Amino acid sequence: MGSSVISIYRIFLIVAIAFVVFGMSAMAYEYVIDVRDTEALILSRNMVDCIAPSGVVDLGELGGENLFSYCGLGDVEMERFFVSIVVSDDSGELVKLISGDEGLEWIRKLYLGSASTESIDRYEPGYFKKEFDVFILSDDVKINGEASVEVIVRDEK
Repeated sequence: MGSSVISIYRIFLIVAIAFVVFGMSAMAYEYVIDVRDTEALILSRNMVDCIAPSGVVDLGELGGENLFSYCGLGDVEMERFFVSIVVSDDSGELVKLISGDEGLEWIRKLYLGSASTESIDRYEPGYFKKEFDVFILSDDVKINGEASVEVIVRDEK
């Protein structure tokens, strides 16, 4: 009789521990970690390194080729990312390179607007914009310039 009472307490203790372990693991795996802003930051740096190795943009090398193809990225990146790079100097814009899903621009503007987006916030695209100081090589003349990079990353499907 006494051993069966102790067994009931042991079973109850094991069940309680199992509920705690399974409950904690369910919460840990349900949590979504949003890394889209970080992806945008990393991609922007990689794109600048691609078009301006050693910090020098050669305008003769930048052609009409797709920016992702030029930098060795595939079709998967073109579906999730939008990249805009504007190379300019003191006189103004010299080159504008755009690749990726251009529809992400208006989605980004929607989130920047005053509309209430609380119910769809998890779909907000990642965003990063920065100006990088570069040298511009044109006709064997090296001048100071700037590469303004804007990257938008949409959520994974």
